[in-house]
Amino acid sequence: MKKVVTHSGNFHTDELLAVAILRLTFPEPFEIIRSREVEVIQSGDFAIDVGGIYDPPHGRFDHHQEGGAGKRKNGILYSSFSLVWKEFGGKAIKALAKKHSVEISEDQTQDIWNSIDEHLGAPIDAHDVGMETVSPVFDGVYPYLAHNVFSAFHPTWIEEKTYDEAFIEALQVAIKTLSGEIVHRLAEKKAEEEVLSVYEKAEDKRLIILEKKFPWKGILSRFPEPLFVVEPDLTPSLWKVGAVRDDRHSFKNRKSFPLTWAGKNGEEFKNLTGVFGAVFCHNARFVAIAKSKEGAIALARLAVDSSN
Repeated sequence: MKKVVTHSGNFHTDELLAVAILRLTFPEPFEIIRSREVEVIQSGDFAIDVGGIYDPPHGRFDHHQEGGAGKRKNGILYSSFSLVWKEFGGKAIKALAKKHSVEISEDQTQDIWNSIDEHLGAPIDAHDVGMETVSPVFDGVYPYLAHNVFSAFHPTWIEEKTYDEAFIEALQVAIKTLSGEIVHRLAEKKAEEEVLSVYEKAEDKRLIILEKKFPWKGILSRFPEPLFVVEPDLTPSLWKVGAVRDDRHSFKNRKSFPLTWAGKNGEEFKNLTGVFGAVFCHNARFVAIAKSKEGAIALARLAVDSSN
C-alpha cells in the first residue's frame, strides 16, 4: 500500500486535487497521512505540499521552499497540483480512458492534459500562491471559484469535526471533480470524428443537426459558419437548439434567438413561432426547446433566418 503524506491542519485546493490525481492514477487503495513531522514525511511514497522538496523521481511535490518549484511561461508560480499534474496527469487520463473503454492517442492525451492544465491548473496555482487573476465587472461581485467550494469543507467552531475528517470529505469531491473534467474531455475526443463528419456533410453549415448529445462546443467553435446546433435533450422526448459561441468561456453568442422569443414558453411560444411543440426559449436567447426533432429544426431555421 502506497503512503501519501500531505500537511496537517488547514487544507487547500491544490493538495486536495494533487492527491486526487494520484488516486485516479493508482486505483489500488493508499494510505493518506496528514503531518508536518519530518520523519513521517520521509516515510511517505509521496509527499504533497509539504516537506520543502520538489523531486518528482522520489515522489516529492512541494513548492513552499525558498525559490519555489518553478513557474509557468505566463509568470504564475506552480502549486502542488500542477507539480503532480506534470508528472502523473497523463497517466490519470489514460487510466480513465481505459475505465471508460475510450481509445486515445498520445496526441489526444496531450490535448486533454493541456486543456486541464490551462482550465484548472493555472487558476488553482495562481490562487494558492496569492496571484490575482480576476477583477470584478460588477462592483463587489466575484466569481465563485474552486477554492470557495473546498473552503466550505473547513471545520468551524460550531462543529465537532477535525481537519483530517474534513479533508477526507473534501477529497471525495476533488476526485469526482477531476474525474469529471477528464471524462468530459474524453467524451469530446471520442465524439470529435462524428461531429466533424456531420459538419462536413451539412448542406447549410449554419445549422448542425446531431442525432446524439455529443459535446460539440469546443469542436464546432473552430469553424466560422455554425450558428445553431440541434441535439436531443437529456430530458426524454425533448430536443434542444443551442447557440454557438466562439469561446466556451464567454456568454456571447454568434447569433442569438430572436429578441421576441426571450423568456417565452408554452402556448405563447408556440403561437409566436408557429412551430408545433415549441416549448421554451431562455431569456438570454442561447437555448430553445421543442418536443420533437422536427420542431427543434424548425425553430433553428427561423433563428438562422431572423434579423434578431
